[in-house]
Amino acid sequence: MRGRRDTPWWVITSDVTLFNVSMVVAYWTRYELEWFRDISYYHQLSAYLPFGVLFTLLMLVTFRMDGVYRRWAGRQWLDQTYRIINATSKSTVVMLAVTFLLQPLQYSRLLLIEAGIITVVLLGVSRAIQNVVIGHLHNQGVGALRTIIVGAGEVGRTVMRTVVARPGLGYRIVGFVDDNPEKGTGNIGRFDGLGPIHNLPRLIEEQDVDEVIITLPWM
Repeated sequence: MRGRRDTPWWVITSDVTLFNVSMVVAYWTRYELEWFRDISYYHQLSAYLPFGVLFTLLMLVTFRMDGVYRRWAGRQWLDQTYRIINATSKSTVVMLAVTFLLQPLQYSRLLLIEAGIITVVLLGVSRAIQNVVIGHLHNQGVGALRTIIVGAGEVGRTVMRTVVARPGLGYRIVGFVDDNPEKGTGNIGRFDGLGPIHNLPRLIEEQDVDEVIITLPWM
């Protein structure tokens, strides 16, 4: 069976890009638009390059600490956004502490706060788009785990309904087996009965199955 990564590489790449885009947009809003407060000194964008690098590194560390990339597939948008807000807040606080200790009079701490807010907004929108696209691809069978359900009882049916309702979970059910011959040979909606349980080893090979979900009662 093939392994499954928590987070695709392109999601992390997209996040890193948006971290840096947030710094650029924050610089523009602070020095060009002068939102919230007029500026009394001016710095080139290049002066904030070290802070951009530090911000990116801090975000990756806090994302790992807060589990932003852990169990990524199928996580609800609100949960994703909540973790992003927590990680971004921590990174922003550290950045403010660094500017206070090193150059409290030369660099705009308001810019760093704006960068944190913009990061949350951009990543929130990004996650929403990613979830829609990935859900559509999984519905088409692209990148989804081919799965067999063991058990056609109420628990098994609940799993099937959940997979249909939440394509972002990344499962594609190829069918189900059951210890009851009558249940194992019938169909449940779009899902095909593949026979009794002893067919499972053969079906795993023939159907190129990635995961098996067992829903039989404990007895």
